[in-house]
Amino acid sequence: MKKYQFLVYAVVFVVTVFAGVYTVAPKIVSWQAQSCPVAGYFLCPSSDPAQEYALAVRYVNGRGVEQSDAKAVRFMQGAAEAGYARAQYDLGLFYYNGYGPLKQNYAQAAHWWSKAADQGFAQAQYNLGLLYFKGEGVEQSYKTAAGLWLKAGKQGVTKAQDAIKGMLPQGQDH
Repeated sequence: MKKYQFLVYAVVFVVTVFAGVYTVAPKIVSWQAQSCPVAGYFLCPSSDPAQEYALAVRYVNGRGVEQSDAKAVRFMQGAAEAGYARAQYDLGLFYYNGYGPLKQNYAQAAHWWSKAADQGFAQAQYNLGLLYFKGEGVEQSYKTAAGLWLKAGKQGVTKAQDAIKGMLPQGQDH
């Protein structure tokens, strides 16, 4: 293929999808495209974890792509490992519920929710508090649960506020 012919085929379009921007290119353009085909084109995540997360969500929902639990997990894992709090929270949900190829694993759910909670992600703080309250995947600790629920409650998570209120009359404050 001549250099100029390649340039003609190498026209790249940028499409905004959810929170991220993805490079959409014809099949013949990118060696990088081999990893994520989408409807005759290739939707290739950049190094931005928010974009990788958005692609994972598309695979969960089958939105613009063929639904794929395995691809959803792969992209969610990548975004979570890159430190994206929302992906860490959702990966925790995947493990808590046993989504797609992942088996239910409360310890892994706690691991990912802890990472998101450390970044101030309120729903992760609440869910991690539930694990500590029940002793699922972590050593049971009402004190740790209450601390997490206080943090989530301060951010407006009403379930966390209700959980704290529910703890106190039972004397579970240790």
